[in-house]
Amino acid sequence: MGKRLLFVVLASALMQLNGCATIFSGTTEELKFDANVPGVRLTIDGQFKGTLPLTVNQSRDFMHGQEFIVKFEAPGYVTQEFKLKREFNWIAVLDITSIPTSGGIDYYTGALMRFEPNEYHIQMQKKGRSASEFERSKRLWQYALVNYRRLQLDLARGRGEYLESLASALSTQRRDEIREHALRHSPTLLEASDAHDFVRRLNDALGSGPGLRAYRM
Repeated sequence: MGKRLLFVVLASALMQLNGCATIFSGTTEELKFDANVPGVRLTIDGQFKGTLPLTVNQSRDFMHGQEFIVKFEAPGYVTQEFKLKREFNWIAVLDITSIPTSGGIDYYTGALMRFEPNEYHIQMQKKGRSASEFERSKRLWQYALVNYRRLQLDLARGRGEYLESLASALSTQRRDEIREHALRHSPTLLEASDAHDFVRRLNDALGSGPGLRAYRM
């Protein structure tokens, strides 16, 4: 009963707010983009936004012809293009009790919709590269990006299943050599600020090893 009463009180308080749902969620959203190669150019609906890695403060407004088509271009790589996904913004429901003043504003500003996901990794495909090579690179990047914290933990311990799995995926024949080379570079790899930084540092480490350059992701 106490919880129900608290919910009613909170809902009532929210209904008394005369602003629109932008109080809670706003009409813009931060979208983060990164890629497996540097210098990738990003455009949204034909408007140049900058080069990756990049954080874009993107308007949710969809009432003026916006299609939210993103394009990624880099010299020597296949251009990639897709439409940003959006979903209903349930936060906006908190303030649709006054449709003419609040819900209507939410609709026209785009606050009723939000971008999901709001972080993207773009795997650029080098021109002339085979589909199998591209798929291999994509799988490796995905594994490292998702598990980089676990990989760092294995590096700190000096061993572990995630480090072993990645070394095997890079090369079954030179697995032990890759693992030991990564361990020698563990101080640098442990300083990585995020997942992409970790993979870039790992690729740099492999590039510095005798005969290991070919196994970079």
